[in-house]
Amino acid sequence: MSDAASDAGNAADSIVADVSGAVDSLAGDKMDEGQAKDLATQVKAKLDAMSSPGEPIITNINDATTGIVTDPNKVTGIDDGDNDGKDDDAKFTIETDGGDDKACVQSQDGVWEVTDDEC
Repeated sequence: MSDAASDAGNAADSIVADVSGAVDSLAGDKMDEGQAKDLATQVKAKLDAMSSPGEPIITNINDATTGIVTDPNKVTGIDDGDNDGKDDDAKFTIETDGGDDKACVQSQDGVWEVTDDEC
């Protein structure tokens, strides 16, 4: 009987270890996946608080990302081809984890939105 109890205890310990490892792995993945979106949400909050909310003004975008999106993370997709001081397509991407994790910040109908992917 003690062998059976020992076997059951070992099996239970193994199951707990497997479940614990899986939970830790998922939590780590979720944290990695959420970093870009978390930064994008912080940037959105700063953009919303500016005097021209929803306007894709490049200086505002630069001000909103400064101090939040720091090296090695980066902001991509800001273009002003017509030199009017506004981002041409009103959206930019925040990249973390060497570019593996991305979030999009975009102005839609004068409102900033965040999505959990590349613009």
